[in-house]
Amino acid sequence: MFCSFCLDTKRTNPEGPKASKAHASAVNLHHWPEMFIVFSIRLDLIKNIEKVTQQLNQREVFHRTRSVRYASLTPREREILNLLARGYNNPMIAEHLFISRRTVEQHHKNINRKIGTNSFHEILQYSEVFN
Repeated sequence: MFCSFCLDTKRTNPEGPKASKAHASAVNLHHWPEMFIVFSIRLDLIKNIEKVTQQLNQREVFHRTRSVRYASLTPREREILNLLARGYNNPMIAEHLFISRRTVEQHHKNINRKIGTNSFHEILQYSEVFN
């Protein structure tokens, strides 16, 4: 038998299972740094999977609870919401869409009223979840 963890053929022992059991217990000491790293990586992967799953669940809840509000926005308001989320300010949006700054401000007010927030963070969430 040989060490299944390191596949070290130098440890091959023709004495059979007794020798391999002895080696298996020695492997715990022989490979503890490598085993620690492997288990740490696996634990990190599990934590990342849990984090991503939690984020997806939060997005799904956000989508379900706010889809009616988002549906109430006009196509132009959705366009402006996405530009706001991309970091455009009102004058930049006005220039980008070839409309007046005052019109952008009015759309911005309508967006805030319809989705029920003044929070930039929530505007970012709307843009991320619905687009």
